[in-house]
Amino acid sequence: YNSCTVADFSPVLIDAIVAAQTSGGQEAMLEFLNFNEDYDITQPERYLLATAFSTHPSKKLLSDLLVGLHGF
Repeated sequence: YNSCTVADFSPVLIDAIVAAQTSGGQEAMLEFLNFNEDYDITQPERYLLATAFSTHPSKKLLSDLLVGLHGF
C-alpha cells in the first residue's frame, strides 16, 4: 500500500469525476489531462471513454470535447 502513487488511482478518479457530471469536475479534468502527449494516452483515453457513457452530457462538455479534440 505504501508504494501507491496518484497515477495508480487516476483511472478511478477520472471515472468518478466524469460520472459526477459537474462543470467544475469537467474543468478540472481538462486542466489535468494533456491531449498532446503522443507517448502516453492512457488518461485522455480513459476520460473520453468515461464521457462516452455520460447519461446527460451538457452542451459545455460536448463543446469542450470538440474544441479540445480539434486537429485530431
